[in-house]
Amino acid sequence: MTRTIKYLFKLKYLLVFFVAFTSCNTLKQNYSNAGYEKELNLVFNAHGQYPIGPYINVTINDKAYMGFFDTGNGNGIFDIKQQVIDELNLEIAGVAVGATAGEKYAVIVYNVPEFVIDNSVIIFNRNIEPMLEQFAKLYDVIIGLSAFDDYNILLSYKQQKMYLFAKNQNAEFINGWTSVDLLDWDKGLYFKGIIGNKEYVFCLDTGSSYYSANKNDYYDVVLGKELSEYIIKENDTTFEISGRKFKGNKFYTAINQEIIEGLPIDLFLGHDFLSKYDVFIDKGNMKLYIEK
Repeated sequence: MTRTIKYLFKLKYLLVFFVAFTSCNTLKQNYSNAGYEKELNLVFNAHGQYPIGPYINVTINDKAYMGFFDTGNGNGIFDIKQQVIDELNLEIAGVAVGATAGEKYAVIVYNVPEFVIDNSVIIFNRNIEPMLEQFAKLYDVIIGLSAFDDYNILLSYKQQKMYLFAKNQNAEFINGWTSVDLLDWDKGLYFKGIIGNKEYVFCLDTGSSYYSANKNDYYDVVLGKELSEYIIKENDTTFEISGRKFKGNKFYTAINQEIIEGLPIDLFLGHDFLSKYDVFIDKGNMKLYIEK
């Protein structure tokens, strides 16, 4: 009898292991057979950097850097800070006219002969302006959405991968995922959502998470006094996207006018949200799909 019980216990644990192993591989198998063209590795907390990520290895003129992938940079291809430009001895391509808060100014433009993202995506002969100072304090290189204009994107924090698909590729794995219309690709991944029976503009933005050193945790961000007060009052806020309710996201509230002035956005979904849900960005049809 004792031997039988021991055998049953062993069988139970073997079954649990088998189910867990099979489930993990099924998830990977779905993506690996999805027909993507390129697979890029995402790096988080690279060398203790803040923000936590996602970072992607980039090579500029055969020199390696960590590039921060910023989905909030809609029309940007890539940005490089002045220090890196100097290290690479990039040639001056000319002078352009920049503008900040309506004021125009002259800015030197540099030529980047070759920009390689994770040994997969190569961009040739691009003229760039140096990165703005407030971003240069955090990053060496920023990779914008437009670096991947030729692809649809599957972003998976859970697998620490980004998969690139041809725009006409039929991604069957998104069947049953929540879909929402994107409002304006050039500015970023904007879409409409509902909080407390009122419609707001959301933005899926890898670069807008807030880190709390006291709690050692990451928060997504809401803007403006009205929504901030609602979030604080509700404590555990439920929001809705295309009729689907999401609950349990952690939010930080930002009501500083210098931060929110001119932004047509009410709420940023960043690291906290993306850690829970894979997303598929279908630029060809201007749709965002969220894992079920």
